[in-house]
Amino acid sequence: MAPRALLALILPACAAACGGEDRPDPAPPVAGACGGALGAAAQPILRGAIDEGDPAVVAVNTLDVDCQRAGAPACTGTLVSPDVVLTAAHCVGELPPEAFAVLLGSTADPGRGELGAGLEGALFRVAAARVHPGFDAATLANDVALLRLDGEAEVAPARRPAAALGEALSGATARVVGFGLADEHPAFAKRDGEVLLSGVAALEVVYRGAPAMTCAGDSGGPVFATIAGEELLVAVTSRGDAACEDHGVGVRVDALPPSFFEAPW
Repeated sequence: MAPRALLALILPACAAACGGEDRPDPAPPVAGACGGALGAAAQPILRGAIDEGDPAVVAVNTLDVDCQRAGAPACTGTLVSPDVVLTAAHCVGELPPEAFAVLLGSTADPGRGELGAGLEGALFRVAAARVHPGFDAATLANDVALLRLDGEAEVAPARRPAAALGEALSGATARVVGFGLADEHPAFAKRDGEVLLSGVAALEVVYRGAPAMTCAGDSGGPVFATIAGEELLVAVTSRGDAACEDHGVGVRVDALPPSFFEAPW
């Protein structure tokens, strides 16, 4: 496999960080119901490769001030049921559900026309959001959230671990996926790459480049690992070093309580 790296995405103003443990100052908020102000872009991707697969991996967009046009992809997420997306809590912040749209497809070019114009793939509005009750915006502990869509996507959801994975994750090769602003065409596309799970704690994993690395805006995207011959969604990208060179940190999916997924909306 040729060397790959992941895209850097634009940061939403409500986020504490989208992939970096050093938190940039957000852009001034835009007045309006959606509050879809965006911050500055992080450094562009190097050696990127478009991922034509992984239909369950989606772009999470903030909508513009009139709630009718999609802004640039702000984070990444993964379908865990036909109408629910798992992403990072800091991508959601305290914005209302109607501030978001979720886009499916290998390229999420937001365009600037009517909502959904210029897209390759389906677009859904977000009907409800659930942030992990233990999320800490200062430390990014429990950095996961769920978005319930206003309809069901016609793709198979990613498979989550059915039980605790224990030591099976330690030293495993994994695959990370994300959307973002690249230094080459197309600007907003799904890309993937390999990482190595170098550290496994009770609630989080640490991964190193092998040779890919997540960067700002890949937050909320999946960390996939093949366990006993089956590729599973084992973690959700949360943060990493500011230079996007040394490491990334993901929240373990198998450590999330069943009630997080099963509680009524």
